[in-house]
Amino acid sequence: MADVSHSRAKHYAYDACNKSICRFVREKIKHRQCCSYVKNTQKNDASCMCGRGLRWHQQQKIPINENTEIAWNAETNTQTIPPSCFGTIRFQGFGQEVSKNAPFVRVDHKTEESVVWELLNEYWHIKAPKLMISVTGGAKRFFMKDRLTTAFKRGLMRAATTTGAWIITGGTNTGVMKFVGEAVHEHMLTTSDAESNVVALGIATWGIVDNRESLTADDDAGLFPAFYNIEELSSPHTRGSSPLDPNHTHFILVDNGTETKFGVEIKFSVALQQYISENMETGVARNQSVNVPTVLLVLEGGENTLEMTVQSVKKFTPIVVIHGSGRAADYIALAYRKTRSVDVSEEKSVYPSNFDEEMLGHAAYMFDWSREKDPVTKEAKIKKCLDNIKLLLASRRLITVFALEDGDTSNDIDQAILQALLKANRADAQTQLNLALAWNRCDIARREIFTPENRACWQKMNLYEAMHTALVQDRTDFVQLFLDNGVDLKRFLSIRRLRDLYDDVLSDPYSGAASDLLKHLLQEDTQFSFLCNPKDDLSVETSAYLLRSVGQLLSGMGQHSNFYAHEKYIVHDDNLGFSNAAYDTLRTPREMDSTNPFASSKKPCKAAELSNPHRELFVWAVLLNRKDLALLFWKCGSDQIGGALFASHVLSSLSNIANSEEEIDLSQELHANADMFEELAVGVLNACYQKNKLMSHRLLVRVLPKWGDSTLLTMADSGALMHFMGHTCCQTRLNNIWMGKLALYTSSWKILAALFLPVIIPFLKFNSTDFHSITFGEIQNVQEEEEEEEEEVGGGSKEEGLSSAVKAQPNQVVPKQVETEQCNAFTAMRKRKPPNMNIRKLYRVNFFNLFKDSDSSINVLKAIYFYHTTPLVKFCYHTISYVIFLAVYSFFVLTDLHPERISACEGLVWAWSLTLIMEEIRQVWVKRAVSLSARLASYFDSVWNRFDFMLYGLLIISIIIRYTLTEYSFLWARRIYAVNLAMFFLRFLHTFFVDRNIGPKVIMIRRMLVDLLFFISILVVFILAFGVASHSLRYPNAELSWSILKNVVYMPYWQMYGELFLEDLTGDVGPCSHNSTVYTSSEDIVRCPETEWLVLLLLAIYMIVINILLLNLLIAMFSYTFEKVQDNSEKVWRFYRYGLIYEYFDKPTLAPPIIIISHFIRLLKYCIRRKRNITDVSNDFRNIVSKDDYNKLTAFEKAGMDNFLLREQVLSKELIHAKVSSAGESFCSFRSIARETNNSLLGNYRHVLRSPVSRAIFRPQNTSPAYDLGVE
Repeated sequence: MADVSHSRAKHYAYDACNKSICRFVREKIKHRQCCSYVKNTQKNDASCMCGRGLRWHQQQKIPINENTEIAWNAETNTQTIPPSCFGTIRFQGFGQEVSKNAPFVRVDHKTEESVVWELLNEYWHIKAPKLMISVTGGAKRFFMKDRLTTAFKRGLMRAATTTGAWIITGGTNTGVMKFVGEAVHEHMLTTSDAESNVVALGIATWGIVDNRESLTADDDAGLFPAFYNIEELSSPHTRGSSPLDPNHTHFILVDNGTETKFGVEIKFSVALQQYISENMETGVARNQSVNVPTVLLVLEGGENTLEMTVQSVKKFTPIVVIHGSGRAADYIALAYRKTRSVDVSEEKSVYPSNFDEEMLGHAAYMFDWSREKDPVTKEAKIKKCLDNIKLLLASRRLITVFALEDGDTSNDIDQAILQALLKANRADAQTQLNLALAWNRCDIARREIFTPENRACWQKMNLYEAMHTALVQDRTDFVQLFLDNGVDLKRFLSIRRLRDLYDDVLSDPYSGAASDLLKHLLQEDTQFSFLCNPKDDLSVETSAYLLRSVGQLLSGMGQHSNFYAHEKYIVHDDNLGFSNAAYDTLRTPREMDSTNPFASSKKPCKAAELSNPHRELFVWAVLLNRKDLALLFWKCGSDQIGGALFASHVLSSLSNIANSEEEIDLSQELHANADMFEELAVGVLNACYQKNKLMSHRLLVRVLPKWGDSTLLTMADSGALMHFMGHTCCQTRLNNIWMGKLALYTSSWKILAALFLPVIIPFLKFNSTDFHSITFGEIQNVQEEEEEEEEEVGGGSKEEGLSSAVKAQPNQVVPKQVETEQCNAFTAMRKRKPPNMNIRKLYRVNFFNLFKDSDSSINVLKAIYFYHTTPLVKFCYHTISYVIFLAVYSFFVLTDLHPERISACEGLVWAWSLTLIMEEIRQVWVKRAVSLSARLASYFDSVWNRFDFMLYGLLIISIIIRYTLTEYSFLWARRIYAVNLAMFFLRFLHTFFVDRNIGPKVIMIRRMLVDLLFFISILVVFILAFGVASHSLRYPNAELSWSILKNVVYMPYWQMYGELFLEDLTGDVGPCSHNSTVYTSSEDIVRCPETEWLVLLLLAIYMIVINILLLNLLIAMFSYTFEKVQDNSEKVWRFYRYGLIYEYFDKPTLAPPIIIISHFIRLLKYCIRRKRNITDVSNDFRNIVSKDDYNKLTAFEKAGMDNFLLREQVLSKELIHAKVSSAGESFCSFRSIARETNNSLLGNYRHVLRSPVSRAIFRPQNTSPAYDLGVE
């Protein structure tokens, strides 16, 4: 019923559309027919000069004029009549199924072009074209080779589909028009409906349309549809008529009142194309457009084709001549070649002395003049061909000759069309650039526009708007081109421009799934902000706060700082964040006093400048999932490793969001791009680490102001980037931090022994050099110490980071020009080592000096301090303290928990727990976040922190209950204490993360618990199903009480473990009664269960399902989780190791309960720093370097990136070379086998022919033995 309603509504809408077309055509369009009979003296019949016969004029009651000297004129001898030929055409019997009706209309040749355009656009709903390709050529004797035919069809359709072009032809099913129609039909068959939306507009002469009577309605209501049947066509040999082509999508039939006369549509077609070109604009971008260009393709053709070419050139329409297609096209190409001269400008034709004579001769045999019986008329037409060719050559810059024989790829036609348009607009470089940008042909723009010869032209262009367009349309090649040719990003990118980039892409409904996802997230963020601040005015333009919303979105994804929190990023219409002087730099050259936008004296105000334009555009590209643009700005900017980690984290977050919204394809694409950026980060870090380990370590902990004062390690931790964290550089740095000032090779038993025997501390070796105090002169000349350091964490390969994802796209990652000198300096960095340089010097302890160090030793007090501030030693102290705490807690819960008094052990546990809670509060307070809510969010990101919150919350509840409940209810306090103690024991599992073997097992347990929760949700269904069914059968009509719920679940649950309760099921229980009076009045007698055989059957089914099906399902889930974690156990352990090391690096030296002393000391230090206005200090995890050192590290990182990308390029070329070599070897092997097989067969054949029987059979009759087949 719904389908019927939908069909009916669609039918009504169709009728309404047809009625509106009828109304428009009746009001604004007329037909034309002859109104005065003038006999055609050139024909033997009595036909009129209009082409119709005498009988037709008599039927129409048109006066008959017998005077043959009167000249017939289409202007004076015709009149307009009301329209009756319009509607849609349904083609039948043309050899293929045409699924759509083609709109058509018959128009007077004097109809205003604006009226026709209104019909096309408003009523036929044809979108304005970005290009008009008019195809003209042979209508009868058209022939091309198959290879050239295929190449031309493919090229024409590629040019039409990639540019949104209209294809305009004569519209008939003959010659080149039929050829174009076949190309459109083949394209529609091989593409989807959305991609096959090609407009093929046929503009034909009404008087030559065969079977045009089927297109004429009896009234002015039109035909919807008109059936155009091939069976009703005239004989194919009938002169003066041609059928319409069934593969064109729209038809305009031009009428001047004549019949059987070709070429009537030429002037109308040219005029319509000129009108559309001059009055319509194709939008390159919101602030940039170009008039719709028109190009004429000349394919073979006769004298009418030459005439149409001249008409097009007069309207300044560029033409592309397909040389090699024959007749008119070859004639124009020949004349073009003969008038070419290298000494004169290309735009001027140089005529040789015998030009007229040669071209007249060529016109005589290249065109068909067999129809012309009159020699005078023939000579006049040949002379007209010469005149037309001279008119064409006078506008030489509008002519482009394309030799189809020289190339057979689809790109050739496309390129020829664009080159013709560029050539025609050579004086306007801005239009040339807009055309190349609209067609996405950067190669042609680089070759034709941005050349040294045209420097004076393109330097005057406003490349800023073109750059904006290229970014919005994701044209990476153009962005690279503009950057190579002088676009300064600091001047290009203002706050408003950045806002507009987001706004333009998000407001475009065709910008892609990633844009839709980002728009959805920003809208959610805006709505949430309004709920939090209902006083905000939602009527304010949302785009004004767009950048702030983007910053909040990034902050919510784990980036703890909002890049756009400042008020200057709020861009209102009346206050766009910059002054008028700033806006002047964004205006077109015509609006500026100076013609060079790069040399403008007006600079943006400081409030609008963006100090890191590369970062802003990189973030923009990452959020919109524009991988190529993101890679470009990643290479052009700085802090490449940090940028790659940022992109990986954001893309991974977006991938998870897309997956939750069932955007599977988008999620997979985002995840692949996230992995690619992580591989890039690993590859650059690996290249740096191979050259200088100490500088690479400093890169890991350097504070990055560009990325919210984060470090590489914290970015990898917040983004869960396990591959990066597992790199050898990260793990060796963590090793250094974990061991503190102790020598790396110090054995574990010495460290543990020193815990209980402090006298051993002086016998240990220490490294007293601060990591962040080492100068760059020392770093650049150091040779890294023990290779054993890598073995301690399971060494990484030197080729780590060479991902297949990166290798697969070398051209997108490798920079255009690698700075060879910088790479050479980078490679030679390790070779410099002056004598006696050893910044890794180890110091012994001087027993006889408590305060003073020497060149080779440190004092005892410093050694003790170094030892006790080592994270490893802190871990040992805190672990021992925690074990003691568990022992005390267990002791008082087991033996000394009384309701009437508080024992000493219980009070000690309370005090101890208080210090633990204070430590958790301190951890929240020191989180690097902009607000308390952000700190709490960061704190609760950790599963263990959430467990701690529950743990201490339950402890507080138990203490409160102890004081509030009576002695009778004290059991509840004991129960909560017991559960809380069990949770404290489970918290000890976190300690196992320190071990690489046990740590992954803890992770397995946690993930298996998640699997168990899903399994329990399934299990509960089966338990309730069996429990309710069995209980209803055993105890029918039971009294309503809470015990029913327990009884329903109790037995099925324990039966799952093998406790079957068969006695209860068979009724063999203790004292019981079936009498309700008895078992309700006595507490010793219970109700007897009913004996029901169905209960036993249900139990059997239940046990099979539970014990065989579900438990095996659980085992399979656990096995999958185990294998998944086990396969990545090393990577997982290395990642979680960072959190453990950072936790104990940040913990106070003293363990609970005396940790309170360390808290007071740290509070005192904090107050002193605040008084001295010291906001941040360096440590082993955060190294705040000077500006000069920062720039040196940035240069080192940049050189590492260039080295990595260069190596990737070399590997990619080697891979391609290996594949080519392998293919060549396979081909040679195949050719050798084929040769051997051929020789073997030939030998067998000769052997057969030499046999006597074969000679007798195959010997020719009456021939000499010398010609016997057996003779060699």
